[in-house]
Amino acid sequence: MKKDRQGIMTDYIQKHGSEVRNMLFTEFNLDDAKEVWEEEAREEGRIQGKAEGKEEKLAEQICRKLRKQKNPETIAEELEEELPLVQDICRKAAIFAPDYDVRKVLEALKEA
Repeated sequence: MKKDRQGIMTDYIQKHGSEVRNMLFTEFNLDDAKEVWEEEAREEGRIQGKAEGKEEKLAEQICRKLRKQKNPETIAEELEEELPLVQDICRKAAIFAPDYDVRKVLEALKEA
């Protein structure tokens, strides 16, 4: 009986060796894939953060210029931004005149 128990893994591996190897490689590949997915998610987060930061800065600049009673055409020219984008932000910001609270303007832009 001892002889049978000593060789049990050898027999099993001989019969199911390819399955055992596949399981080991699959686990390794899943770990690698998880690392790649996590890095991709981090990169996506960085890109999204940069875009949100750019939008926030533009809204701040536009609100500052609106407080100085500048029109959208002048603001677009001074900031070298597309007029339709500036006009859209100005329309949203107008609701919060004359203080032009940037946080509220950004919230209004996100809701649109």
